[in-house]
Amino acid sequence: MTSVKTIQRGAKVAVFGMAVAVLAPVLAQAPNPLIDACFEAAGKPNRGLVVRPQDLSACDMALEKPAPGQMTQLQLTATLVNRATLLTELGEFAAARADLNLARQVQPYLASLSLAEGVLELYQGNYPAAIAAFDRVLERTFDAALRATAIYNRALAHYGAGQLDMAQIELMLLRTEHEAQYRTWVRPDLMPEVQAMIYGTSEG
Repeated sequence: MTSVKTIQRGAKVAVFGMAVAVLAPVLAQAPNPLIDACFEAAGKPNRGLVVRPQDLSACDMALEKPAPGQMTQLQLTATLVNRATLLTELGEFAAARADLNLARQVQPYLASLSLAEGVLELYQGNYPAAIAAFDRVLERTFDAALRATAIYNRALAHYGAGQLDMAQIELMLLRTEHEAQYRTWVRPDLMPEVQAMIYGTSEG
């Protein structure tokens, strides 16, 4: 599928293989090697690596009966979202949705959670639901990396839904507000009809 984006250590979220690693604030808390390993595994797509079933093991162990006080609410949410990211990459959509539903019960307004939900919907071709999830990301955070990723993925969702005008608006917004990500993510073969609309009406 066309590169989607997710998120990494407070950096970008892109489905190109970028895993929704909800760890920036988590890393400042008490260290937990399993949580960190789960995060690293979820970031494999961002590094151009293939996700394999065994990559779930650290996440599974971190979530399996943690001792009282061993995992904060944010760590729990991050680990669930990171495992859901891996499951989404593996095509285990029902299991990914179950983890995201659990994460929503703990921290329903986390922007990274909404991003992961959007990526899952995008992978499944549920474009209206994906767009709504990416809308929630933009409503819930000022984080530049998260916002850039949500805009990019929302463009993909509009494109998948056949809404070329809206996809054009999203790419132009990405170029205006996040030029570095635009130049990195938007390759010549990405949504060529939409890029033709952009460069047919403005200077490249």
